Order: sequence, then C-alpha cells, then structure tokens
Amino acid sequence: MTNYLENLSIGSTVEVGDMKRRIHYYGDGIIKTPKEVVHKTKIAFVAAGSGITPFYRIIKESLESGESTHFTLIYANRSEDDIIYESELNELHALYPHKFTYKQVITSPKNIENMKNVHIGHITKDLLQKYLPPPSDDVYIDKMGPQRMRDSFDDIINQLGYDRQTMIRQKPKI
Repeated sequence: MTNYLENLSIGSTVEVGDMKRRIHYYGDGIIKTPKEVVHKTKIAFVAAGSGITPFYRIIKESLESGESTHFTLIYANRSEDDIIYESELNELHALYPHKFTYKQVITSPKNIENMKNVHIGHITKDLLQKYLPPPSDDVYIDKMGPQRMRDSFDDIINQLGYDRQTMIRQKPKI
C-alpha cells in the first residue's frame, strides 16, 4: 500500500473503504471462509506493512480471551521505523509465549545492532519452514501484504507441502 501511495501523482484520487474480508474469525479457532466454516487449533498469519491490521485485532482479542488456539505471526517491514503495533506485539508475545509465536522480518534495517531476535532479509522458505506450524488438517494460514510478497508466499507454501485449502487469498481493494 505504501509503495502504491508514494507513487501516485499529485492530484490523483484513491477510493478508500472497508476491505472486503473473505474470512471471518469467530473465536476459538472457528473460521468462516467463502466455502465453509472450519475449526483449527493453529492459525498462522504472514503480514507485511499495514497488512498487520486485521490480524493484530484477531490475535489480541483471542489471546486476551483465553481461548486455546495457537497463533503464529510472521510480520515483515522495510525498516524498524515501519513496524505497526511493535510494542503491543512484543507485549503479547511476552505474555503468551506458549500461545503466540512471533517473528519480525526487516528487509533494510537502519540500525542492525538493535535488531535482536529479528530476521534480516525477506520472507524465505527456510524462515517459513522454521516458524509456521507443520502442514496438517489443523492448520490455517492467511496472508496480507504487497502482491510480490503474496505471490512469493504462495510458491513457497506449496513447496512446503501445505494444501491450498489451508490458505485464503486476501486482495485489498485499491
């Protein structure tokens, strides 16, 4: 989204509205997709930039409600200055370490010495294999971010053996 907005010409217009989510999360691992309602005990989100927004709300409310669902979040940004909800995510990870796996990814850090427990670079096959729950019928994966990241993610996730039904495509309305 940031790239899109930064490259607009002066005087351009942008239609803004609610994103038409193709899934709904009802709590306790219950997800309604366009095709069915499913129950999963492991939910993983891969987000870049402002794509974190819908996932943060789900993770926060679910963890604070005490449900047993385990969440994984892999969250990528260009620099440490671009991280949205940084302190909130770190706090949730500290409070719920057995229910919330969280990995930050920074592609171009400004100060590499301050990057502890952060993956420097892009979201890779090795990174996803290390942090995502292993493929199973009990896993749901969702993604939100720039088209390039989503395309790369689809290729990698297929190589790792996840079923296409494990994922839902998210296309923001721009």
